[in-house]
Amino acid sequence: MAPSGGEAFDPADVVGRALVDAAVAAHDAQLIEAGLRVYRRVSRPVDEVVRAAGAVLAAFPSQVLRPGPRRECLVVVVPDSILVAWPGGALQADEGALVVEKSRLVRVEIALAHPAFPFPLVATVEGAFGLCSVGLPRGATVFGVRMREAVETGLA
Repeated sequence: MAPSGGEAFDPADVVGRALVDAAVAAHDAQLIEAGLRVYRRVSRPVDEVVRAAGAVLAAFPSQVLRPGPRRECLVVVVPDSILVAWPGGALQADEGALVVEKSRLVRVEIALAHPAFPFPLVATVEGAFGLCSVGLPRGATVFGVRMREAVETGLA
């Protein structure tokens, strides 16, 4: 999803278009608002990755599963990596961003989430960095497929 020839490259616009695509795929317009809310809080690392990649294959808001409380996050799949970025909490400065290069990925596993989790599926990416799990929005298995494609083309 890169701009055409003469347009200036604006990461915010490219991410915004990917969020619209996510909302259409999931039949859930709230994904746009939720995604933009998180994007505004994590735009610095997202913009760096998107500028370097020049395109976004998919983007969606989610929750990252990590030790401690679950955190809202933005998942951005670009041609050469997957980015998971989460804002810091109100009292903590624990903002984070995990950029997983395709060449360092070992697998992407998609599984049913625990019924108490707000997302029906969980995607787990594994590599030299360890594990990272995020929720997949309802009706949006396409995002897990895109994440898995990133691994498969990286391992080819």
